[in-house]
Amino acid sequence: MLSSQVPENKPVRDLIGAQFLNMTQAENEKLLKITISMDGSTQSNPGVYLDEIKQLYYRDEFSNNVQEWNNQRSEALGFALSKFLYPSFEKELKAQLLVEAQEGIIKACTRKLYN
Repeated sequence: MLSSQVPENKPVRDLIGAQFLNMTQAENEKLLKITISMDGSTQSNPGVYLDEIKQLYYRDEFSNNVQEWNNQRSEALGFALSKFLYPSFEKELKAQLLVEAQEGIIKACTRKLYN
């Protein structure tokens, strides 16, 4: 059982000490589900980042063909972000946060042994 409250909508940078390790353990025990979003994005709504990326592929012309291609590009980018990139980013970030939490605990234990 967790001894602390589980943060909701907490920025990753604010996770301290063993907090993420405790959360991961609770997730493994099916007590909670960890979800990570980027700029409020979700798998169903790619959000702000999609708008920024779309500008890289957007053609500024007014013909119907160009507008249709812009729509197709936008849909393809949204699909790629929500189905491939965001889940991959989430998996990689969780792994990195877990390693950092474990290393933090090891360092804290080492300090206590030497003091």
